[in-house]
Amino acid sequence: MIIFKKNIYKENGVMGKKRGNIMTTILVFIALLIVFPIIISVRLGEYDLAGVLVILIFISIFLLFILNLFYAVFRKIYKKRYGFRPINNEEWEELQHRNLIHYSNVLTVDEGESEVSIPAHARPKVNHLLPKKYRNQGFVWFHLADDVEPEEPLLKSYLSAHFLEGNPRRQKVVIKCGDFPSHKIYLDVNSGFILVKGDVLVKARVYLNFKWYNEKIYILFLIKTTLKASLTIFHIMYHQLKVEIEDKIHQREAKKQKELNA
Repeated sequence: MIIFKKNIYKENGVMGKKRGNIMTTILVFIALLIVFPIIISVRLGEYDLAGVLVILIFISIFLLFILNLFYAVFRKIYKKRYGFRPINNEEWEELQHRNLIHYSNVLTVDEGESEVSIPAHARPKVNHLLPKKYRNQGFVWFHLADDVEPEEPLLKSYLSAHFLEGNPRRQKVVIKCGDFPSHKIYLDVNSGFILVKGDVLVKARVYLNFKWYNEKIYILFLIKTTLKASLTIFHIMYHQLKVEIEDKIHQREAKKQKELNA
């Protein structure tokens, strides 16, 4: 995802751009290690220096491709067993007393408690983390609140969504998970996101002044995410291509439907 961060993340603000630049630097350095192995100053057998480098580059790319192939198979198995799915009864018992947090730039509500309407996103490009059969369905994305700080998101979930956003969103919405019917709540195990199916119309607490985690780089998360992206680059490129095609088809069909209804 990091390779295509401009499509997935909204890179902005001083800290967001700083994080993005560090990611790019790490990716370039890794690419140089793959493309330009340690310079060998002596001939090896019948091969000259250029021949050795070509062989090493080919082997590196081949091994990277095999790694991506195994990763794609693992992700498919993992997603099917443990990935995106409706929550079960045990999870509902645990989650219904916890808060869900949503950040927005489009709400028109004042700070305080009020009824909030949040439209669901039904575009593949927005729902790119979901399995294909769910990407055209409408969901509202939430962060699960932290156990210790019940009105702050779990840090991993927050960073996964807003890492390159240096500028804070305009509104922070806090909703009790138990205010939603359990059959509408889905869990993405890998990312930790909680999704609610369909448009949301519920009483919530809205904040206009809130903590935005842009005071430091979070270097460990940055390095881990960038290394994972560099090692799974072919899988990422393939997935992004599929999502882009799906999104264009979805937009075309939505436009046709709108014209028919006009």
